[in-house]
Amino acid sequence: MSEGKSTTAALLQQLFSAAGRPLDAPRHHQFLTYLRELQHWNRTISLTSITDDAGVICKHFLGSLDFLQAFSPRPGLPLLDVGTGAGFPGLPLKLWHPELVVDLVESSQRKSVFLRHLCRVLGLGDVRCLITRVETLAQDEAMRERYAVIVSRGVGRLRHWLPAALTLLQVGGRLILAKGPTALAEVQTLADVLSAHGGVLMDLMPVSGESSTVRTMVIIVKPDSGQKVDKCG
Repeated sequence: MSEGKSTTAALLQQLFSAAGRPLDAPRHHQFLTYLRELQHWNRTISLTSITDDAGVICKHFLGSLDFLQAFSPRPGLPLLDVGTGAGFPGLPLKLWHPELVVDLVESSQRKSVFLRHLCRVLGLGDVRCLITRVETLAQDEAMRERYAVIVSRGVGRLRHWLPAALTLLQVGGRLILAKGPTALAEVQTLADVLSAHGGVLMDLMPVSGESSTVRTMVIIVKPDSGQKVDKCG
């Protein structure tokens, strides 16, 4: 192994361990492969503006795993990642919890080619890359209320696709969004959308981590008619 690769491998383990997530050998190999494939493909396809080793590890890999603070994985749990881009947060969540069944929504054909290549290289099963928009996906009757968890990292204006996401969310499911410091103000403007589609804001969870940007996990639930929800605020 070259010195550069050795240094990157050590850094990967160091940063994951510092975050309380030490890597076993299979996960270490998969995340290292992910990092290298991302950097290689990013030379010809615009996948991310963050390209240095530490940035990818901290902001993309560990930042994606921060979503685990907001839901409990279980075998076969169906998870949808909206606007996944280069696979965040869906693929790191899948690597950490292989028992998840993950669908990635990405409208870019070129990014989808990368994602499918990456899933083959990583040997991942129960992962689909859907080349579409979430609004289109929600029009398919067979997909309605399919997902127990829907995740997204700050994709576009929430008002545009929140109704579709709630249509795809199971009763009792969770929609988890990583947003910036204006998360509460943005969600408050969506009270009409939430009410119309059965969503309830359950929590705003500040997330501390390696990212220099203040982030808040917005957790929206879709309770059944008899379920009591302790609303945020």
